[in-house]
Amino acid sequence: MTGIVSEEEKLKKPWKFEGYPGFSKWMASSEDFLIFRRFNDLNVRAMLLMQDRIARKEEELRRIDEDARMGPDDLGDSSSLRYEPQKDREKIQDELIPMLQRYSKTSRRSHKNQTN
Repeated sequence: MTGIVSEEEKLKKPWKFEGYPGFSKWMASSEDFLIFRRFNDLNVRAMLLMQDRIARKEEELRRIDEDARMGPDDLGDSSSLRYEPQKDREKIQDELIPMLQRYSKTSRRSHKNQTN
């Protein structure tokens, strides 16, 4: 092959020569052509997974809180985060922060997409 493609060859197989670069340029040429899949069902499944993981952490935290209320003082007393003897509670809360941020951000984005 010489590397030179005839106009006839380009007309026979335009997808081969235009492909994604041409398709992308066409899509970007107008807001009317700019259409993307939203993967709604996959987004919902991902949200449900995040939700379940957060709920499991919530259960762990509630168990620790209950143990602290009903158990000896070395399990904590739920009155202060600063003097918390139960480091597992703080660890779980530290794990929850990015999980909740991600979940909230994804939830807002999903809700926004459904209303548009």
